[in-house]
Amino acid sequence: MENSSNLFADVSLGIGPSDRVSQLREEWRMTRAVLMELQQMGKPKVNLLLTGMDIVIQNVLQVLMPDLRNPVSTWRPGQRLVLPSATKAGTLILHDVGDLPREDQRRLLEWTLTGNRTQVVSTTRVPLQTRVQAGAFMETLYYRLNSVSVNVTE
Repeated sequence: MENSSNLFADVSLGIGPSDRVSQLREEWRMTRAVLMELQQMGKPKVNLLLTGMDIVIQNVLQVLMPDLRNPVSTWRPGQRLVLPSATKAGTLILHDVGDLPREDQRRLLEWTLTGNRTQVVSTTRVPLQTRVQAGAFMETLYYRLNSVSVNVTE
């Protein structure tokens, strides 16, 4: 299946506890510049999927937070999924998105198709492609969330 945004980047970063933070910031700044140009050309917003260990993902999110537009909502496993209004600009952060229940996956997919203005940043410890192959995660939703994929490792 083709990526719905017609943009796919697989960036593999080895982010250590204290090193390469400036490199990550610079790569993210350059990526954001390209993404902003694409949006100005009428391309859809770009969602970000972070894959890796929880602690490393949290460190990456902290580095990226100044560049993420107004987090409007955050979801974690065990919580009720609350989707922002389609007209609200900002960022929806989904932690461990691979654990999202099937019904919430359907709701999230429908919401992403509404032309909303909210960027989605998803994190997962287990590569979602594995969950898709096992039938535990919707393939269409995987491609909607996976515009830019960053695999973070120690």
